[in-house]
Amino acid sequence: MPEPPTNQHPRDASGKFVPGKSGNPKGRPTGSGSSPGVRLRRLIAQHGDELVQALIGQAKQGDTVAAVALLDRVVARLRPMSEPVGIDVTGDRQAVADRLLQAVSAGELSTETASELLALVGSAQPPDTSITPIDFDRLDELYNKAMQASDADQARIEAERMAGLRG
Repeated sequence: MPEPPTNQHPRDASGKFVPGKSGNPKGRPTGSGSSPGVRLRRLIAQHGDELVQALIGQAKQGDTVAAVALLDRVVARLRPMSEPVGIDVTGDRQAVADRLLQAVSAGELSTETASELLALVGSAQPPDTSITPIDFDRLDELYNKAMQASDADQARIEAERMAGLRG
């Protein structure tokens, strides 16, 4: 019987390869890939200075795409800055909305900022969970009106049937 191969590659007690020791030591070397990304990175590494100089030349001649490509890599994009707001945003949503509307009307605040603040206030306040009491007298009144209308419609339909206007 042939002997089982000896363990050429060290493994730990659970059978996994020891860190730093591969199960395929003669495999593909790191960085030797041939994917399009690897090839492109190699070309950029070889010709990077020329590419940057070409982009600078194009940008100087008015090519905005080249200018954006350069600036996107070098300069951080400007982010909108907001000024501190001196408006009281405490209280219920309606009171805050009224104060924000006054500030917008006075030109102290942009509509966008007011809208964002109102959304923040609305999301920060707990929803109104109060229960409105039911007006049973009003409910009875509406029910009786609906029943009277239904009875009147029923009587009209029956009269039309008797007169032969309905089938």
